Amino acid sequence: MQALLTGDKSKIKHHPTVVSNHELERYHEDFSKGGMNGPLSYYRNTRSRFDDERAAGSTLGIRPNLPVLFMFGTKDSTCPKGFVDRMSAFVRDLKVVTLEDVGHWVLIEAKERTTEEVLNFLEERKDHVGLPPHSRRLLESKL
Repeated sequence: MQALLTGDKSKIKHHPTVVSNHELERYHEDFSKGGMNGPLSYYRNTRSRFDDERAAGSTLGIRPNLPVLFMFGTKDSTCPKGFVDRMSAFVRDLKVVTLEDVGHWVLIEAKERTTEEVLNFLEERKDHVGLPPHSRRLLESKL
């Protein structure tokens, strides 16, 4: 991130399967102009967005018994294990998968493991998740 913000492209560790060269150039251009102000504004407004949704009576309409799979990397500083440990107080059917030596971008950093865990989770709960037919066919073709 520092390399993107300071303009020192020589220090950018680029992995072409994560972003294309074109995307990397675009990120560099955008961050050079505005820094992190735009991306951080999303988080700065969290309380305001929450209050607006609450005042409007917005609900997610999620079943209280909805099965939830939560995967996190042990190297993700935005997701302390203590937070994860407390999730079960709010989610009835929670399966937590800890990905050792993985950071914030679990779908990129542990693609195969993530795919395997999602498929296993769906298979374990296929009878009470209520998967639509097209999702069930997709799941069955992957197993």
